[in-house]
Amino acid sequence: MKLKLCRECKYSVESKGNFELRCANPYVNAKDSWALSQNSQYAHTHCRSERDGGIFTVCGMRGAKWEPKEAIGGGE
Repeated sequence: MKLKLCRECKYSVESKGNFELRCANPYVNAKDSWALSQNSQYAHTHCRSERDGGIFTVCGMRGAKWEPKEAIGGGE
């Protein structure tokens, strides 16, 4: 089984300046009042808090909403 790392997920966004990953998945952000109320492109759920939430979070430790980043270039 391959580990599902947030940094390899297509929904992860690096927060400007502090190297913190945030999740831009709309299902994850749907219940995050902070992410929904901010006026910033970086106002998403913290990846760490999503993973720390256990069974009570949308993606959680399993990475249930994880999707792979698409390959850049695609040259053979």
